[in-house]
Amino acid sequence: MIFPGGQLPEREAIIPLAQRNGFWVQNIESLQPHYARTQDMWAQALASRHQDAVRLASEQTYRNYHHYLTGCADTFRRRLIDVLQFTLLTQGAPQLP
Repeated sequence: MIFPGGQLPEREAIIPLAQRNGFWVQNIESLQPHYARTQDMWAQALASRHQDAVRLASEQTYRNYHHYLTGCADTFRRRLIDVLQFTLLTQGAPQLP
């Protein structure tokens, strides 16, 4: 596993945390449409350096990471996960354009 016990927080969990810590959520943007391609490109880059990666780590580590990247790409394509970019402002700060 790449991130044992790792969890992706949901938007509904982040907003109250931001607010409790003095931030106002100005904007939330989904980066999901771009992330399948990003993961594909990372997997291709790793594959192109397969031997170097194995020398630095091991064949098993290479396989784990390659599987992780290709699996994530598929999961983004099927819209099962998302990456959200939050624009947070401190309370009272002028709004950004």
